[in-house]
Amino acid sequence: MSAAIYFVVPGQPVGKGRPRASTRGGFVRMYTDAKTLSYEAAIAHQATFAMSVWSVFDTAISLRVVAFYGIPGSWPKRKQLQALNGELIPGKPDLDNV
Repeated sequence: MSAAIYFVVPGQPVGKGRPRASTRGGFVRMYTDAKTLSYEAAIAHQATFAMSVWSVFDTAISLRVVAFYGIPGSWPKRKQLQALNGELIPGKPDLDNV
């Protein structure tokens, strides 16, 4: 049986942030930044809703991610025009970090 599940996470793609470290009481504590946690929660919410009709996957699955990036306003007009014409692709964050 073959099926497809689609879902959209609204907003700009966010790359996975690096773990942060802090010390408290002489112990090092690792944590994930709030922006990453928020984006991960948005993905989990959308995926849970989209997969709510499935109980268990009993076969191999594959994943395809399509990310739409906005053109940074900090880019010079020349680069913005190249991006609008499809000659230059905004690539931050890297797709493998999204």
